[in-house]
Amino acid sequence: MENKEVVINGVQVLITGYTTDPTYHTVTGLLLASAPGNGTNLPFQIVTMSFRIQRWSLKKDWSVQIEGQTVTDSMYDLDVGPKPMDVVPGPLPPLFYSIPLGPAWAPYQVEAAANDALFPGEWTFDTNQSYAQMADGSMLANLVVTGKLPVNEFSATGAGAPGIGSISQSATGGSLPANVMLRVAICAVDSTGLPSAPSNIAIIGPARRRAARSRWKTLPGRRSRTSFPTCCSWLHRTI
Repeated sequence: MENKEVVINGVQVLITGYTTDPTYHTVTGLLLASAPGNGTNLPFQIVTMSFRIQRWSLKKDWSVQIEGQTVTDSMYDLDVGPKPMDVVPGPLPPLFYSIPLGPAWAPYQVEAAANDALFPGEWTFDTNQSYAQMADGSMLANLVVTGKLPVNEFSATGAGAPGIGSISQSATGGSLPANVMLRVAICAVDSTGLPSAPSNIAIIGPARRRAARSRWKTLPGRRSRTSFPTCCSWLHRTI
């Protein structure tokens, strides 16, 4: 408060110092330039202003120097004066479950033979060769790779992924081969045929007949649902 202007008993004076109690927590007196006389319980008013801090710095004596720009309360009054037009927030992004090992392209075009030494029964790309004659008469060989494209366009409704909850046992409806573990994911399909984001992957163990129960919020225009069962863990990386 030193070197600050203050109005005491109607007279504007300058504070040149102050006294405190032994704990330095309470100011007990003010030393004033052009003092209006000693007194107690005199009415006073400290000259203040509002400002926004723009820069501050710490001095060697541990004092703090503050620089600011004066402002008025009306600058922050949203009910007075012009204000920006309200903007409707965008919709929340759909829920995507993380897929183990990250997305990859499972072509699902040609199935390997059951007796294949490395990939028995697994699906991969189909390949073919094509040749084009160059201007100098030489031949240019090309390798044509074919595969099923992954789904990268989802329902425009913004529906998130379904959630597979409990898995219940059913005595009818078919069975699974022995020692086969299935990994199942499902999607909701809207009226245009586009799927929602895929659900979490449910594991259906061997020697069990199971039915996965799914749940999702109401999908406007939902027409049906589709499932993706596989016994190969890497195939689910493309869903």
